[in-house]
Amino acid sequence: MEENFQESLRSLERQAFVRYSTVVDKNGYSISSSGEATKATAAYVREVHNCAREIFPTEDSIKIVIEGTKNAVTIGEQNDFLVGIQVIKELY
Repeated sequence: MEENFQESLRSLERQAFVRYSTVVDKNGYSISSSGEATKATAAYVREVHNCAREIFPTEDSIKIVIEGTKNAVTIGEQNDFLVGIQVIKELY
């Protein structure tokens, strides 16, 4: 799993920008979202997940995604929920 995580990060570092990190429940409904971030977001998706855990400590049905329209990359899985990132817009 750790090796897959590292490979996914390297893959994401070859891409440009991501936007709209969103916390969703198990049904995919948005709980909260933030604005725009550079590709460095990929490097701390785990911190985003930990932050969500602090905000919703008793919620077992949270997963973290970064929404987009193409090229979804699954970074990892925690407590049976995916931690992922998806490119919505590339800027150069």
